[in-house]
Amino acid sequence: MRVPQGAGVLSRRPGPAARPPAGPAPTERALALRRPAAQAGRRPYFTAQLTRAAALAGADLTWHSRGWVAELRRGGRHTHVVGYEFPLNDAAAAAVAADKVATCAVLAAAGVPAVGHRLLRQADGEDPAALVADLALPLVVKPLDGRGGRDVARAGTLPELTALLERLFAVHPALALSPWVPIRHEYRVVVLADRDRIVFDKARPPDGSGEWRHNLAYGAVPRLEVPAAVRARLAALAAAAARATGLTFAAVDIVDTADAGDGRDPDSTGGALAVLEVNSSVCLERFSGHGAEHARLAGQVYEDAVAAALRTPPRAGGAPPR
Repeated sequence: MRVPQGAGVLSRRPGPAARPPAGPAPTERALALRRPAAQAGRRPYFTAQLTRAAALAGADLTWHSRGWVAELRRGGRHTHVVGYEFPLNDAAAAAVAADKVATCAVLAAAGVPAVGHRLLRQADGEDPAALVADLALPLVVKPLDGRGGRDVARAGTLPELTALLERLFAVHPALALSPWVPIRHEYRVVVLADRDRIVFDKARPPDGSGEWRHNLAYGAVPRLEVPAAVRARLAALAAAAARATGLTFAAVDIVDTADAGDGRDPDSTGGALAVLEVNSSVCLERFSGHGAEHARLAGQVYEDAVAAALRTPPRAGGAPPR
């Protein structure tokens, strides 16, 4: 099954860390000791990685809001990292990425293959039966601006869809509907300044213990072993998606929708690739917890993102220069 392109659109305080000393670069042990343990909270990897990145960049780092906001200062440059949002994307580009329907529309206009999403607002009062007549079941329903796979559900029948919409509209004013497609692989590509920095397969457990969502929070495992030919295709598609949405730093989710029973090798490059989501918030916390190499790769990306943020002056509009 191939995902439609283009027209496939179907219509979210501890004190400052010590300044790194002048002279020789700090040792690995010194860098490790600079992680403010009190700020680690639920993000121990990111806290350590950002602390190390700031030290390597020669920047002062202050944590605010229980470790959710990082303030970086170096010379005359002053900026913030909020959650996992780095100051490398302008507000408009981040807003497009946060809206699944807007992302799909922008990608379609740029000719980037994407899984279609249709806007559904509670205020519109659309009849679920009319939706089923217009859209084929099964459908995937998700919050318009949701993240991390939360409140993403699948409806295979009209009664399931009716109940699902009632439940989700109780907490979300707007939803996005997309076709359910058989996914053989779901990949994440971290892009920084047009370059693919990390590529991994969000593989579901082979024993079937996971669920249908390819999220690390729900049992998927980040597999770094992606064939070179596949990685090249993923890198090109992810870079195109980042450019289309205006993002300099992004995490792009891409699905391979080739039928699992088509007889091809599971690592074949012949699948139909399409962008599922584009994220301006680059979270690698769960990814980092899967091994030393995973944590190292994530740390390197954050080091480069901090370096870029400190040397790129803020702009009134538009993405920072690439």
